[in-house]
Amino acid sequence: LNLLRRSAVKMISEEAAANEVPSSGTTQSSGVWGNLKWAGWKVYGVMDAAGEYVADMLGLKDSHYQWVIDEYMKRKEEEEDIAAEAEAEERARVEELEEGEGET
Repeated sequence: LNLLRRSAVKMISEEAAANEVPSSGTTQSSGVWGNLKWAGWKVYGVMDAAGEYVADMLGLKDSHYQWVIDEYMKRKEEEEDIAAEAEAEERARVEELEEGEGET
């Protein structure tokens, strides 16, 4: 659980750093308004990162029809397995018939 918390904090801080507003003198306002703007962007960045993390943990970022895709892939694998088994049985029968013809 501690590892999960540490990874969540690390991911949130990394994403918040990526969402930072540039600190060049031309884009940043001065005074109280500049400080409020900076604080607002910081809060927004952290909340955005936290929201992404929570959505990912709850599975909200998954495809809405992922269960259909999973079911299709499962059935496809089962059909391939059945076909491979049938082919192996057919090969075994052919080999058995060839051995029987060789003895007579």
